[in-house]
Amino acid sequence: MSDSIKKTSAGKSVTWMFSARLVQAVIQLASAIWVARLLTPSEIGLFAVSFAALLVLNGVRGLGVNQYLLHTKDFSAAQVQSGFTLVFGCGLLLCGIVNLLAGPVSSFYGHPEMSKLLRLLSLGFLIFPFHLIMQTRASRQLAFVFLARVEVLSSLVSASVTVLLALLGFRYYALAAGSLCFMLATVILYAPRYFVVRDFRLCRRYVADALRYGGWIAGSSFLSIGGNALPDLIIGKTLGITAAGLYDRAATINRMVWGQFYSAIGSVLFPTFASENLAGDNLVQAYLRRLRGVADFLWPSLAWLAVFGDEAIVFLYGEQWVGSGDAGRALALAAMVSAPFFMSRELFFALGRTRLIFSVDLVVFCVRTVVLILAAPHGILVLALSFAVPNLVFTLVSQYTLSKLLAMRCGDIAQAVGRPFLMTMVYGSGLMLLRHFFENDGQSSHFAYLLISGILSLGLMPLLLVLFRSPLVITLKSFLKRDERGML
Repeated sequence: MSDSIKKTSAGKSVTWMFSARLVQAVIQLASAIWVARLLTPSEIGLFAVSFAALLVLNGVRGLGVNQYLLHTKDFSAAQVQSGFTLVFGCGLLLCGIVNLLAGPVSSFYGHPEMSKLLRLLSLGFLIFPFHLIMQTRASRQLAFVFLARVEVLSSLVSASVTVLLALLGFRYYALAAGSLCFMLATVILYAPRYFVVRDFRLCRRYVADALRYGGWIAGSSFLSIGGNALPDLIIGKTLGITAAGLYDRAATINRMVWGQFYSAIGSVLFPTFASENLAGDNLVQAYLRRLRGVADFLWPSLAWLAVFGDEAIVFLYGEQWVGSGDAGRALALAAMVSAPFFMSRELFFALGRTRLIFSVDLVVFCVRTVVLILAAPHGILVLALSFAVPNLVFTLVSQYTLSKLLAMRCGDIAQAVGRPFLMTMVYGSGLMLLRHFFENDGQSSHFAYLLISGILSLGLMPLLLVLFRSPLVITLKSFLKRDERGML
């Protein structure tokens, strides 16, 4: 196979990746339901805070090497080896830092057992370099069907390990082991097709080039991922480990939609935008078209969670998690402010404007930190609602910056999301009326809430997508016909 980036249909790739993410979400949901009934809120909270502490470092572990190798035209052996050298060295350093600071961090939160959990999770930094290089080779060839299959199988392995160890009484260690097994499984599954021995030799030739390109990306990722970890870290210290566990379940139900979908489109859109940029294609039209498609899916999905998220949490996880319900709804509402616009990050990276997106992320990170610190003492519901503020800042700053960069009118962006917004308002109003009916009835169970709202959504959403002329309809038809002409 050629190492050059191939052109392909972004819509077809997103559809494959999204299908895989949907299967992953089902697997993870089944695992989460089981684990939530085996572990207490304090045990899940302890893992959530520990994982959040490492999540901050996860932002820099890749050092932008994936984007550097996807962006470069040559993709020579020396470039790959230099990328591996950089990421492997960083992994060793981060693993060492975590092991040194595990004791002080656990003392800070008042839970000595956290130190062992942190040291176990730090092994992921040593596995990640091998995962990254092989995944990059697959992404260069736009082998998204293969990547989708690997992620589904790895999720199945991870979920199985987590549930088995939880049943055996390993408590929060079961969650840590499941997380490590996911990445280890991807490495094993990538290897038969993309393991090239020479890739893993140490080389310094292009290390400086990779750092110059990827340094700003690493900084941007650190701010973005670190911002996502802030709530767990702040709640764990301010409100306690149990409150962190309740917040984690509220966030988990939202990640089933937002996290899975964005991971699917992000893994496709960066190499696709990079390919189109190299070919001199019209990136403005490509961005606006994809923004419309993403908004058509994400906004209605988050609207459902904003109305029925509390019922879903209690039904899936049990009555002990009732304290997570309102926070789950609030997080979905706050996510709607920025959800479709987050894809602009991939376009900034593809254009090589890494310093620009770093500046945007820095502004958002500062706003988020201040807002969360002020909101945390008032409980997890207020904290969840406060996310709307930094999300709004990201939307306004990123879209304004992108419009100036591409000579694109802000009115074009507003027009692209206008119909999805109106469609979501119609759909959300229907859901609110249904909830009002349920609350007045007072006899319906959590299952009845979800079943009837699900039936309504299955009947109403396809009709709304057709009425509002969503490009998702064309994408789905083309995918089913294996025809790329109508794809996004």
